[in-house]
Amino acid sequence: MTLLDRIHAALITQTPRALTAKTALWWGLSISIPILFGVMALQDGFRAERIVQDDARQYLFWMQRFQQPELFSNDLIADYFQSVTPVGYTLLYRVGTWFGIAPFTFNKLLPLILGVVTTGYFFWVVMAMVPLPITACLASLLLNQTLWMKDDLVSATPRAFLYPFFTAFLYYWLQSEQETSGASPSIASKGGYLRGHRIQLKRSLILGLASIALLGLFYPQYVLVIGGIVLLSVMKLKPDHVTLECRSRAAWIRIGSSLIVVIAIVAFYALTASTYGPVVTLEQAKIMPEFWPGGRSFFFSENLWWFYAVGDRSGFLHVGLVRPATLALGLFLPMLLWRSPSHPVVQQCQPSLSVLLRLLLSASGLFVLAHLLLFQMHLPSRYTDHSLRIIMAIASAIIITTILEYLVRPRPQSRSNGRRLINIGIAILFSTAILAYPVVVDGFPLTKYKQGRNPKLYEFLKTQPADTLVASVAEDVNNIPVFAQRPILVGREYAIPYHLGFYSVFHDRAVDLLRAQYSPDPEVAIAVIQAYGIDYWLLDQKAYDSDYLEDNWTRQYISDLEAAMDDGPNNTPPALAESISPCLVMQQNPLLLLDAHCISEQLTEKQP
Repeated sequence: MTLLDRIHAALITQTPRALTAKTALWWGLSISIPILFGVMALQDGFRAERIVQDDARQYLFWMQRFQQPELFSNDLIADYFQSVTPVGYTLLYRVGTWFGIAPFTFNKLLPLILGVVTTGYFFWVVMAMVPLPITACLASLLLNQTLWMKDDLVSATPRAFLYPFFTAFLYYWLQSEQETSGASPSIASKGGYLRGHRIQLKRSLILGLASIALLGLFYPQYVLVIGGIVLLSVMKLKPDHVTLECRSRAAWIRIGSSLIVVIAIVAFYALTASTYGPVVTLEQAKIMPEFWPGGRSFFFSENLWWFYAVGDRSGFLHVGLVRPATLALGLFLPMLLWRSPSHPVVQQCQPSLSVLLRLLLSASGLFVLAHLLLFQMHLPSRYTDHSLRIIMAIASAIIITTILEYLVRPRPQSRSNGRRLINIGIAILFSTAILAYPVVVDGFPLTKYKQGRNPKLYEFLKTQPADTLVASVAEDVNNIPVFAQRPILVGREYAIPYHLGFYSVFHDRAVDLLRAQYSPDPEVAIAVIQAYGIDYWLLDQKAYDSDYLEDNWTRQYISDLEAAMDDGPNNTPPALAESISPCLVMQQNPLLLLDAHCISEQLTEKQP
């Protein structure tokens, strides 16, 4: 057998879904991918002091209470984000602190672990659908590329845990499905088939239910996707009709127990009333600038294509089909299955491949339902975005395997050797392009780590009492709870408008703060300082430029600010500006830290 024949055989020869030497090699190659990308992310995360992942700031700053309970006492922002953080996520980080790992350090270590676990399960999920190790490895590569081109995994926030727990569910679900259908060669080849079969079935069932429960503890809304998959598994999907499948007792136990766990998780969260409810309604959101272009939680758009197709929070596709671009190859899978059923690669596809269709239907149905029930099910794109990454990675890997098989397929002897060499060269270039794709992507892996640029400011504030309150609308105020461990009045990173019990108070704070910062009436600034107990005022040096409010997250409050500014003509200088020089505590460009008590005294003295 020539080298070309061996390569071709490796591409199309089915491999048992067990850990043989051949599959172990491909599995090891797959695992090396998240290790490589994870190490690259670690290097970025530890390149300097005071670095934190962008989205992790919301979830982790209040967890500093684990080590210092006196921090953020009676702080609205900390209490709110603690209340909306899933219980499993909170417990994991608390356990980390028991072992001496600070939350922000743990946050940087977790992505590599999550990536390895996800890939470890995902490889075998693909093997259950297409028992070709090269296809499983390619799918693992594509999934890792898309995960590390976005900051979901690297954030180590609750959504990052979706991938290891959901791929674990898919693995155990497919494994138990094969067991109940009697399609488990690894068990059948052993003695004591019945006993081994039952043990394997129970193990898959228990671990599958555990993966659903864990997903519910970390990212509960995605449990609904699993519920859809389980319900659809009862049906036999055909091009022209849908029928109920006759199933064994073991299958019904698996389906029923999975649904019970799903229902229990959904019921728990549905019946657990939020301290900061109610959730904003569609009618309320439509009149809030926060949900329109320029707002902190931009959701609505007059462009219907953007809104329903590619919107970050509202769109069906989001970035699922374009990052990396090779995922778009998966769109050709339905045509390949339909037009070429006798193709060597297609012949290896197992009935388990239909779970991708069930996943797509489940996610799509929930996407539609989330739009109909805005915002009771949070954001519609969260259901399809993660699902499409998994679906397209597998579909694209099958198409790539098909292309490679065609290129290295042995030709009749009448064909010239030159043609064969050209095909091999094309196959090598094609494979290299897929492997090296991240090299040409700017900023890969995408980590969105933020570095604190004002260390002297943070260190000064850390020397102040734990309840020291800082007021500011400057961008760097978002980092003060993280690096200075002190509460803030408002901040863009924490302006999440979904629970009105929290956001109505936050909104009033922001408008009051802006009014005090720009009002010509000294009484306004004095009243705000006293009402909120502000200790320091952090002012951007450009705060009084004419376009400052429009160029910052504060643009969403301009209309409310204008309605509240009834205390003098707009061309009158702000009263607070006159207190900058006498009350300046520290200057670290572009920020000015002012003593709020000094401001209050200065403005009081200047009153007639």
